[in-house]
Amino acid sequence: QVFGLLLLAHYQTTPSDLRTLLDAPDLALLTVWENGAISGVALLVREGELAPDLAEQIWLGRRRPRGQLLPQTLLAHAGYRQAGHFRYARIMRIAVHPSRQGQGLGQQLLQQAERWAREQQFDFIGAAFAATPTLLKFWQRQAYRAVRLGLSRDAASGCHSIILLKAIAPEQVSLLVSWQQQFQASLPCYLPRQWRQLPSELVCQLIHPSQDN
Repeated sequence: QVFGLLLLAHYQTTPSDLRTLLDAPDLALLTVWENGAISGVALLVREGELAPDLAEQIWLGRRRPRGQLLPQTLLAHAGYRQAGHFRYARIMRIAVHPSRQGQGLGQQLLQQAERWAREQQFDFIGAAFAATPTLLKFWQRQAYRAVRLGLSRDAASGCHSIILLKAIAPEQVSLLVSWQQQFQASLPCYLPRQWRQLPSELVCQLIHPSQDN
């Protein structure tokens, strides 16, 4: 049932994802059950707490270890030198059965994931996905902050990838606000070139994020 939902929800789901479900040691699986069947699923992966030497090498552009998408991107591409120190819960997939879409189940799964991340004492919870106005609006309504937008478009989706984070540890809220502000300050530099084809609605959402968008 879980793998069937993932196939319905994302065109890039492959048989290798089933192996990941069964074998990945850092993977967490959250489900919503209704009438004896799974109507929603969220996959989360634990990332971060990198060794200082490894984090430094990633920041310098000398290492690209497999995995660790959130801290590695923040270190190597966003230039946040302290990013490797923190613990991240990355939401890899959220899938909702078609008959239950548009009824708040995705938001329920996010809330469940945030409770789990809080219990596990993570610093941040986040996600990386193809940036579209609709998807960005959904995540911003849940108080996630954009901290990185890819400079080139993904060959499969045709969109730029975006990373959004939400602080789980209260003491990291101010740092996350700072990261968001640094990202917003970079927008005028890249909009005329790498991001010139971004939809105007998406640009407005990045410049003036609001939970009421």
